Amino acid sequence: MAYYNSLVGCQLAQFAPLGNLVLEGGPGLPVGLNDLIRSIAAGADASVAETFGLLGPEDLVGGADCLHADDSGYRIIADAFAEAIDD
Repeated sequence: MAYYNSLVGCQLAQFAPLGNLVLEGGPGLPVGLNDLIRSIAAGADASVAETFGLLGPEDLVGGADCLHADDSGYRIIADAFAEAIDD
């Protein structure tokens, strides 16, 4: 699974751009964590469930919980896994 940025929906939302950089890379960091996951998966001929950018603040628990999705978020994640499995 390529990770989603859970910071968008919690008390640390002001750091969400940094989370995007760490996950997807960008200026000053050409390769993000998700890039590494995709590269390793490609080398193993494995599919990746793409969740980055799919969850918004309304799909996360929020508040002090800067990690977990809520029911709608987990539905989105499950759908991403189903799509990856079908590929």
